[in-house]
Amino acid sequence: MNLFNKITLSGLAIAGISCLQGYRENRTLQVESFTVRSDCAQLAAEPIKIAHLSDLQFPRLKLTEEQLLNPLKKERPDVIFISGDSIDRTETVASTRLRSLLPKLCGIAPVYLVPGNHETSSGQYEQWRQLVTAGQATLLENQATVFQKNNARLAVVGLFEKSTRLPETEYRRINPTLPTVIIAHHPEKIDSYLDHFSGTALLAVFSGHAHGGQFRIPGIGGVFSPDQGVFPTYSSGRYQFDTTSLFVSRGLANSTFPIRLNNPPHLLFVTIC
Repeated sequence: MNLFNKITLSGLAIAGISCLQGYRENRTLQVESFTVRSDCAQLAAEPIKIAHLSDLQFPRLKLTEEQLLNPLKKERPDVIFISGDSIDRTETVASTRLRSLLPKLCGIAPVYLVPGNHETSSGQYEQWRQLVTAGQATLLENQATVFQKNNARLAVVGLFEKSTRLPETEYRRINPTLPTVIIAHHPEKIDSYLDHFSGTALLAVFSGHAHGGQFRIPGIGGVFSPDQGVFPTYSSGRYQFDTTSLFVSRGLANSTFPIRLNNPPHLLFVTIC
């Protein structure tokens, strides 16, 4: 066998192994847990556990409903956040699997979600919006609300796709001493979030969009993410900014690119205490 044939066969073997690994990873869920400590006595006495999902992008999700629901049922979060791209822009809202999944998520815990770039560019935003509200989830579009667990309370801000701030009248509704979290699709806008919400007790931001950098290199991280480019700064897990944590989900489904490597679907649990 000549050198060219050896190189060709080696390349094909590597490609085949990579595709097989990617196929397996797309169907294997990784669960990661974190703790955020506040100065709030009520949260210390009654911690709030958040499940963070992102980028389900139906129909690209390869996990089964059971694979996603089982860890949620086991962990019993107090609230579920979905940080955008619950459907793919190519999906038909009338037949999306989100329609059956969303009520099941709401049966586990209250669900708060925001739109990402796929909902807003799908041409079906109003249909998606109706699906979400019919499924009993709370859609936040540049709005703030309060989540309460007995005596423990959190201000929950949900930002519309690419927004980095609330309307002034909505911003003033936030108690500046109340522990606050933000659900926002774009992690690369973290500096703007920190700036625009500097007058609040901001503990955490929950984002997605980066898809873990698509391919992850040990010791380096992700290779490419939308809106961050090559070797993205924020692609997976926790990033700390003084007293504020940024949590980036690698997402649950593929992006437009069909294969993830060293980058399985990602479900986060964050306990605020």
